[in-house]
Amino acid sequence: MQEEVQKKLNSFFEKYTQVNGKKGDIFIHAEEAPVGIFYLQKGLVRQYVITPKGEELTVNIFKPPSFFPMMWAINDTANDFYFEAMEDVSLWRAPKNQTLDFLKSDPMVAFDLLSRLYRGIDGLLARLTYLMSGSSRAKIIFTLLNMHYRFGKNDKHITHKELAAISGTTRETFSRELKKLEHEGIVETHNGVISITSVEKMEDVLARINRNELQLPE
Repeated sequence: MQEEVQKKLNSFFEKYTQVNGKKGDIFIHAEEAPVGIFYLQKGLVRQYVITPKGEELTVNIFKPPSFFPMMWAINDTANDFYFEAMEDVSLWRAPKNQTLDFLKSDPMVAFDLLSRLYRGIDGLLARLTYLMSGSSRAKIIFTLLNMHYRFGKNDKHITHKELAAISGTTRETFSRELKKLEHEGIVETHNGVISITSVEKMEDVLARINRNELQLPE
């Protein structure tokens, strides 16, 4: 995000209500009309849905600076998701109509939102590809790499359970594959925090898996 765009967002949202929260606080509940648009300045917020089996499925993780829920704001789409703090967070909440007027009045901010939306769609499509056709190993490696690309060292706040859900695997499968990656020297785990020892090596492993599963030539 451009510094000028972030200043404009700060200037707009800070005129309204400040909201601070602790890990586990839910700011928006599924099947309830949101009370406004939340602008995240500090911390991580995950967007998840509860499946018919009662399982939590994480569909997105927001990092600063981002604002949500925009599908509801722009299209009046019913909200089916929970938005929960993954750590201590600081947000601002602005009314829906004023936020939309702000976006319509400032093409630079609106274009930045559109650009980030398409980057998110690109990542989502890649994730769906692995969820639908990849092996458990490929799903988990892709998830770890994707979290590293997006959050760097801040991914320490994402639990093994959440990573398993994001990768579309069970916690048991995730733990088993993680041990294999540790044995291979690709990742390290200290106090529950997963670190990739070599991003290039992990990318190479994922590329080899893709070639084998798609039967592509070396």
